[in-house]
Amino acid sequence: MLLRVFALMVLSLAAVACGGGGGGGGDGQTPAAPAPSGGGGGSTSPPPPSSPGPGTDVIRGVITGFGSVFIDGTRFNTDAATFSKDDDEVTQDDLSVGMVVELQGDLDARTATMVKFEEDIKGPVDAVSADELTVMGQTVVITPQTIFDDSLDPATINVGDLLEISGLRGVNDALEATYIEDKTGDAINAYKVIGQVRDHDGTARTFRIGGLVVDYSVAELDDIAALSDGMTVEVKDSNLAYNPGDLTLLATKVEPAGLGQGGLPDDDDDNGGNDDGDDRDDDDREYQVEGLITVIVDDTTFELGGIVVHHGTNTRFVFGDATKLAVGTKVQVEGVTGDNGSINAVKIKFSDNSARIDGVIELTNMDDNTLVVFGVTVVVGSDAEIEDDEGLISFADLSAGDFVEVEGSATENRVFASEVERDEADDTSLRGAAQDVDAENRSLSILGIAIVTSASTQYEGFNDEPMTAEAFFAALSDGQTLVEAEWDGTVTDPTVAVRELSLED
Repeated sequence: MLLRVFALMVLSLAAVACGGGGGGGGDGQTPAAPAPSGGGGGSTSPPPPSSPGPGTDVIRGVITGFGSVFIDGTRFNTDAATFSKDDDEVTQDDLSVGMVVELQGDLDARTATMVKFEEDIKGPVDAVSADELTVMGQTVVITPQTIFDDSLDPATINVGDLLEISGLRGVNDALEATYIEDKTGDAINAYKVIGQVRDHDGTARTFRIGGLVVDYSVAELDDIAALSDGMTVEVKDSNLAYNPGDLTLLATKVEPAGLGQGGLPDDDDDNGGNDDGDDRDDDDREYQVEGLITVIVDDTTFELGGIVVHHGTNTRFVFGDATKLAVGTKVQVEGVTGDNGSINAVKIKFSDNSARIDGVIELTNMDDNTLVVFGVTVVVGSDAEIEDDEGLISFADLSAGDFVEVEGSATENRVFASEVERDEADDTSLRGAAQDVDAENRSLSILGIAIVTSASTQYEGFNDEPMTAEAFFAALSDGQTLVEAEWDGTVTDPTVAVRELSLED
């Protein structure tokens, strides 16, 4: 049984990633020079990206809300958009928070003309463990942010159950699940896996995706001239012949997968790429891609699944800098097409560091490694980095009364810390998605804490420009727009009026 998942089910069902719309603002606004981030070194920074021309931009990310569609907190107007799910035409009501989707439209105008969802895995469960599943040979990692369909109780998942899973590919091709839904047999006409080709054997006509060996000896190869390692493909079993635990699949069809699962669109069918039906040069496109870093190539290059990303002195980092780039880190990359289908990054945002608390520890709990800071519960997992000005410390070194700076991700008003730094007392602050927005009364909550404003409260926009209170509250989307609140000095009482509220990118 999924014991850990059951304990976190209430959090998971309501999980919504935090983020904000617009440009500018936030930590790391000044473009940062590349710093060593693992792997080899010695490559030079790419030239500044050229300004994209008019045309269709491509956005991939996790749906975090509706009212149009929010991707990692950024709203895209979908009034003129068409929608598809597994190649079938649907409506926006058929999509769910947590699904990884591909949008086509205008990135600058935040408008979409097409929204496409393709699940990464559809088929039977091979094995169940504490916080992982194996489905169709794929390791599926369950996190507190995983969304489960209302009809599915995660504690009751068993071997043989049919699931549809969307997520982000990470280390060792494991899929970090963002959305899981149960399916019935009569609702599935083919089992399916999307991933990168590994260990291709052209003679035996086999390759591997994750832990699944794919035999394509009788499969239709659709728009693929030749298979090769690293290619991102969609594999189908229309015969529904796969049995739980087989770990070998006799494929009926193999075709290239698009940006949504790890490859830039390519108009040249001869190289096995994807024909997106657009004769424009792909250099005219902007891209926004959310994913997990799977490879650090060198000091200025990393990979998100099958997508190569270049960064340099012209790249703006948000909620961190280049030193935070590491395998397994979730980032959102915005940029334009580089050489060989890569992306030259204009902006890199660290999605998992968007929540922040600077304040005094009120309580510590050694039993579950949690802190309470300014009324917010902070979960400090084993992978969190804890330090002070002397270097790394342990959770046991933290005490009530210490002033700490916490960075992490928010779920149900809890912060899952990636970094906790004990420091000298400073201004108290909170950063998170605006909640309970009441423009008339100029009130909101951040991380579950009601923010009190006054006539002297100052307001700033994404680029630190002053705003009126009316304009500030008009810019907020409840549960989506990222906001930072700051108080003068060390404040422990949230009923004290906030000095400043600012919109964060």
